[in-house]
Amino acid sequence: MASENVHATLSYFTMMQPSTSSSCTAAKHRRRSLWRLAKRLIRPIGGPQTLTISPKVAFDCGSIESSQRCEQLVPPVLLNVFEQLNIYDRIRLRQISHLSDFLCTTIPVRLPPMKLQSASNGELYLLSEAPELIAYHLIPEIDLSEAIGDDGTVALKHWHAELILRRTARRVDHVEHLWLETSINGLLCAAFLKELQETNTDSKPYQRKITLNKLTVVGNKKSDLEQVSKMICCFSAYVEQLRLRHMRVESSVQSRDLWTAISMCRRLRQFQYETCRYDRHSHFFLSDALANKNICTLELGGVEELCSVDLAKLTENRPIKHLSVVCPKITCDSYLEDSVVSALSQLDTLLIQCEVTYALDDLEQRQKVAKVLQNMKAEASLEVVHVVDNHAAQAARIMSYWLELSRDTNRKVMLKLSEISQDRIDQAIGRLIRKCENVLKAAFRGNSLLLTRGNGRVHVLDKYTWFGDDDDNC
Repeated sequence: MASENVHATLSYFTMMQPSTSSSCTAAKHRRRSLWRLAKRLIRPIGGPQTLTISPKVAFDCGSIESSQRCEQLVPPVLLNVFEQLNIYDRIRLRQISHLSDFLCTTIPVRLPPMKLQSASNGELYLLSEAPELIAYHLIPEIDLSEAIGDDGTVALKHWHAELILRRTARRVDHVEHLWLETSINGLLCAAFLKELQETNTDSKPYQRKITLNKLTVVGNKKSDLEQVSKMICCFSAYVEQLRLRHMRVESSVQSRDLWTAISMCRRLRQFQYETCRYDRHSHFFLSDALANKNICTLELGGVEELCSVDLAKLTENRPIKHLSVVCPKITCDSYLEDSVVSALSQLDTLLIQCEVTYALDDLEQRQKVAKVLQNMKAEASLEVVHVVDNHAAQAARIMSYWLELSRDTNRKVMLKLSEISQDRIDQAIGRLIRKCENVLKAAFRGNSLLLTRGNGRVHVLDKYTWFGDDDDNC
């Protein structure tokens, strides 16, 4: 699948990789000839008179005299030349004149999803569907042929990653998904924003526009919220999916700036915000920042003072299909509030977390969970993260508990056992099947095991799987 994506990307960009063969040498000479031809064609039209000609007039030669037609035919010729060039040559041609920049916008430079991730050895790794596209055409002066692994990952130094983002800011039109999971997230964001600002300063009054559909930032020990907030603000007009994981908020000012930037993302459809420790500041700004947004997927975690009132504001009159709120003050009671119950009926998935102290024998608590399940659609599923103390007997009791709730309400439950080894999970499943005659191991689905008891259905995920990992659209 990855090879097909790479082939499609290479075909889209008409990219030619370096080679020592005679055919590639001929292709290189041909590209150089086209490059020289393009520069000769551009020079006569570099004057202000030609630049004032609108693109429609330049392409319409039907009513132009033959003496003028040669010059008017230059844009179509240039466009034909540009289509024969690889992405890097087109990027360089954009810098020559406003006309060449306009023509190149008809062939936009698009990057597939790109992930930069830190490794334990201190190096950075680039993961992309088309690593050759970035290695050979964004930073062609650096030989990365030996750094590209068999799995498509590219080993980079810190300054390599910084240079890639700088070149992206200056030369790329659209990035599908940018994923930053490094120890230098702040430095990378600052390098990108600085390069984009310098490019716009040099090209006034023409502003450089780069669009981004999805942005994922995984935080680290450093608090890079200032630069991350500026990055979000830069793409606020375009981003549709924003995921902020392992964030570290140290002050109310940082939190205010972050949520101000998020409030500007008017096209936001999927949003995730999770912290590495309890966030005491975001509840002041969160509900207002997410107001008037058609969010379908909302995932919040670690906001200490988030309460039922805030949850009601977040879900009221919203088209939310996937909801996950793991905060200290959000319990099953929160979902039974009158202002929140109506939102349950339209959910496809709801995620809750049960701590190790969760009382399995508490009848009142059990009834509340059953009410939450009954208020959900028949085809919806409840996703449960249940913390276990690494004992197979307790894990078996937890599985039995959720099987009974699923059977009583005729709703599907997805169960993720946390802080327990995979061996203990397997032992718990065997123990449950041996002790309960009506419990059946129905089938495997991806990395989950389906257990049934009458109408009850519980999918038990393995230790290394998260909800949605088996879905084709993830």
